[in-house]
Amino acid sequence: MDHESLVRKKIHALKTFYTNLFIYTAVCIACIIIWLSMGGGAFWPIWVIFGCGLAAVLQAVSLGQIPKLHELFPFLSPSWEDEQVKHQLEKNDKYKSNEEHFKQADKYEKHAEHSHMHIPEEVKKKISEEAKKKTLKK
Repeated sequence: MDHESLVRKKIHALKTFYTNLFIYTAVCIACIIIWLSMGGGAFWPIWVIFGCGLAAVLQAVSLGQIPKLHELFPFLSPSWEDEQVKHQLEKNDKYKSNEEHFKQADKYEKHAEHSHMHIPEEVKKKISEEAKKKTLKK
């Protein structure tokens, strides 16, 4: 995806946020007017105001409009998903390289067995320990 399309996507998301904010405000005002016209009583519009407010705050955080909340809730950040994908891919790459290392060690053992070479248990343990150390370092 090129830079212009990313910017357009961000601007569209902001436009949607501001449109929703306008709608939330209109709904809350309409609820207050209905409550007043019904003679008052228990202030039930608070539930609508609370729900719309919560939705607006979550949407604002996900768009980076309230940056401090990203520190408390990093998963709401727009870049969180990309960072997690990158982290998982790196983790997979490390796993694959460790897997290849173990395959090579097995290959060496099989070759040694096939050629009737005797590999002392100490050497086998050392190879196994080195493989574990490499796994832990990565």
